[in-house]
Amino acid sequence: MKLRNKIIVLCLTVSIAVVAISGVLIIEGIHNDILDREIEGILENSDNMKMALKRIIGVEGPERSLGILDTIGPENMEVQYMVDYLEAIEGNEVDYGLYYSQDEMIFSTTDMELMPNDPIFSYADNGVKSYELRKNNGLYYVFIGDSIRLRSMDYAVFILRKDITYIMQSRSKEYMNFIGMMAAVAIVLMITLHFFSKRITRNINDLIEVSAKIAGGRFNERVEVSGNDEIAEMAERFNYMAMEVEVRVRELEKASEAQQRFINNLTHEMRTPLTSIIGYAELLRNNLCNAEIQTKGLHHIYEEGKRLETLSRRLVDIVLYENIELSKESVNIGELFDDVHRIVSYKADEKQITLRTVTAEGLLQVDRQLFNVVLSNLIDNAIKASDERSEIEFGAVFTEGQTRLYVRDFGKGISASALQKVKEPFYTSDLARNRNHSGMGLGLTLCDQIVRLHGAQLEIVSEQRIGTTVEISFEPQ
Repeated sequence: MKLRNKIIVLCLTVSIAVVAISGVLIIEGIHNDILDREIEGILENSDNMKMALKRIIGVEGPERSLGILDTIGPENMEVQYMVDYLEAIEGNEVDYGLYYSQDEMIFSTTDMELMPNDPIFSYADNGVKSYELRKNNGLYYVFIGDSIRLRSMDYAVFILRKDITYIMQSRSKEYMNFIGMMAAVAIVLMITLHFFSKRITRNINDLIEVSAKIAGGRFNERVEVSGNDEIAEMAERFNYMAMEVEVRVRELEKASEAQQRFINNLTHEMRTPLTSIIGYAELLRNNLCNAEIQTKGLHHIYEEGKRLETLSRRLVDIVLYENIELSKESVNIGELFDDVHRIVSYKADEKQITLRTVTAEGLLQVDRQLFNVVLSNLIDNAIKASDERSEIEFGAVFTEGQTRLYVRDFGKGISASALQKVKEPFYTSDLARNRNHSGMGLGLTLCDQIVRLHGAQLEIVSEQRIGTTVEISFEPQ
């Protein structure tokens, strides 16, 4: 069963149950109150009738009795006088009966015949006034039994009966009206719950629809959030989750693309020298007597072999640097720059490039040997990108406790599209230029890997025909 239907069924069931119980309690309370008042009235009427009968037969004392038996007839006429009195008042809403103590009927205004073993006689025999609610032939009655002590015998039993069917019928009518009202309430409630549950589950249905689209690959889909309840909060969390999923998927796609580019580039890097080696080897096989061709072929085979050796060494370095343990030490920045200057100065001299060092006194906790590799690679790249007789600047800047090393050239620069890929293995923004300088596009990959091992960040800012600045930012210590 869908959530919407569950809401309707649950709310409808609970509401009808509460209204039904409340209605029954109210109807029964009103009915019992009316019945109690009616019984109180009948009991009071019974007391008045008993008092009148006792006065007629003169058992209420000289000051209260009418003295009819003393002035009119003998004592055995007392029952007849009570019968005469009851016959005189016959015709109202109350029925009367008079019985001897032996449960023998003396008088009854209607067909009110009671069995000798009726419980009402038992109470009267014990001098207890009692009443009962009884149903007879579809009618409801209140029976009241009481004893009257006689002068000529022990006592008689006075029975009063009143029809209260109208009260029971009134209750039945109230229940019928209540059932009709309940049906109307159920219909209105069902319509209300239909629209209410539809509104509640609208966001949930949107979640289901959007989740299906995301599962189908449309990761940019989002749920429209309305309201500020828990479902709206869930929709917001879902959108946040969808955004995170989209980011992770994009990252995986980029990683997959980078991996594929790595494989393609590696294949290309290996196929080119292997093709040359195989080609020149075949040439030598077919020209054994030509010394010039043999020398040239051997030279190319040697160069391409060295290229393969360098490639394999760089790939090994990349793998090793993933889990290398650093040997950090406190290194003076000025001394570190002096070491790097000595390493790369001969390359700069070949193009008559000026290396300018801008340093400030400071210490770094780094692996000295690895950072020589990083800075040497960065300056080497700057030399390759710079024109002859230009300038390259490298130095350190301290701001708010943060140390930043930088290498800046004023060469060709890197395009915005290429700038996003320069750290990827084998990527080269100028393939012909880098190949001429025996580059393989692995230098920046190694540099970035070493920098990250030190908990720092390598950032590149470049603009074509203006130059490039590479910064290494260390967290404040």
